[in-house]
Amino acid sequence: MSRSNGVTRRSGAGRQPFASLAVCAAFCLVAISLFYCATGPHTFTADPLAYLGEDAAWYGVVPVAANRPILEALSRRMEDGDAFMENLDRATMLYLAGTGNTTGGDRQEFPFRLVATGSFPPKMARVAFPSRKGWEKINSEDGAWYRNGSLAAAIPRPGLLFFGKSEILPAMLRNAAQPAEIPVREEFRALVPRSGTGDGTIALYVRSADAVRERLLGDVPFSLPVTDLLVTIGTATKIVEKPYIITIRLYMPDQRTTRAMLPLIRLVFSSAVRQDGTSLVLELPADAEDIADFLEFLYL
Repeated sequence: MSRSNGVTRRSGAGRQPFASLAVCAAFCLVAISLFYCATGPHTFTADPLAYLGEDAAWYGVVPVAANRPILEALSRRMEDGDAFMENLDRATMLYLAGTGNTTGGDRQEFPFRLVATGSFPPKMARVAFPSRKGWEKINSEDGAWYRNGSLAAAIPRPGLLFFGKSEILPAMLRNAAQPAEIPVREEFRALVPRSGTGDGTIALYVRSADAVRERLLGDVPFSLPVTDLLVTIGTATKIVEKPYIITIRLYMPDQRTTRAMLPLIRLVFSSAVRQDGTSLVLELPADAEDIADFLEFLYL
């Protein structure tokens, strides 16, 4: 990603990771869409992030309806993006998490855990995950789930869909049975709705300092004492051709450190950077394609 006043387009060479995600996600959504039922989205009585597990390096929330242009831009980086978008209508909210442990590994593996709310009745699982397509039903104390190689899925409750790696899915079911609140910044917590879709803001919270440095700040020519990071994407800009704004908030240990780092960050980013307490804040006007490039660049 270019350090500039906006977010620059990237070539298609780095887009392959999203292709594998689409094949997996689009298949499930296509299969699920064949089984129509007017089940409403799930309402959480506990922290939705708890279902994803407490060991994640990052967490994200994506309200679907309010961000269709961005999701469509992401779908254009997928092998089966049309099917993905066509069937995403069943989902209302996406909650995601990842460990960030993809360096040196297989970048084609499904890199994150997904919890989706929407119209997902439990009885559709047998249609969405049929044995003839390689899915195997696994019964456990915490509920049934389906495995297909390294991938797994479950519809544990009406209006709720789990998807991720097969070694993770059983833990997600246990988390759903005994959810415990995940420690995150309050600014991010306020953007994680337990029902509905909130105000439509996309939010990504990276709580691992190593993941921040590796994925976002890897090419910065000096060391930054960043502890964690919050990215929000909303529609708070008046620029017609750039209808979104990406806000990046870099948290640091204390105000003194933050103040010392401000001029160094301004040397790297030509965008306006300001201090807000113990964080440095960058605001980047963007369109849907810019955001798709940015999210791909952050591929965690």
